[in-house]
Amino acid sequence: MGAPRSAAGGLGRGRHPLNAVGPGIVETPMTAELLATPESTAHVDAVVPMPLNGHQGPESIANLLIWLTSAENTHCCGQTIYCDGGSDAVLRGDDIWSWNEAGIRARFAEIQAGLAQ
Repeated sequence: MGAPRSAAGGLGRGRHPLNAVGPGIVETPMTAELLATPESTAHVDAVVPMPLNGHQGPESIANLLIWLTSAENTHCCGQTIYCDGGSDAVLRGDDIWSWNEAGIRARFAEIQAGLAQ
């Protein structure tokens, strides 16, 4: 997620902090099928581990976005903030640069394959 860093240099100068949010799995109508049963939820949790147990609702992301866009945010600019219960930290492990779009797509393919069984 290099876009926030690249864009922040220009936009941040005018007091427009630019950041990105990595939300992880959020309980919404779009994820309802993934989290519909205890079995499917357990499979999702096995593929995308969350050290902070439980899935978050949209209000978790909304609260972060409210702070990021508030006057209280005076120095957070050009960052990607992962609000995902710790999944990103677990999935990346020690190599923080190895997680990319291909890895994300592979994880979701694993989830879908598990639900199809």
